[in-house]
Amino acid sequence: MLTSSMFASLWWTFAHIDTDAANRFFMSLASGANLQADDPILILRNTLMSQPHKAGRSTRDNRVRIAALTIKTWNKWHSGLPLRQLKFSAGESFPTPH
Repeated sequence: MLTSSMFASLWWTFAHIDTDAANRFFMSLASGANLQADDPILILRNTLMSQPHKAGRSTRDNRVRIAALTIKTWNKWHSGLPLRQLKFSAGESFPTPH
């Protein structure tokens, strides 16, 4: 899951691009309400919810992966594009939000 510090950092980054969209993005991610099957936010939400999480344990690699997946999702969603598969592979360049 997104830690509170990761959430704040990503919201701040996205809000510098589009504040209203950043608010909608994270509200939709939190609630999951009214999202279509190919909505990038729903795919991210399902991905995050399906991850086993150990209380108080988060590896750096996992935090980097979650941040990258969230940015990839934001980029697709903010561009109005559907998403079929969400992944971040080892060796892949870290995405830049736009």
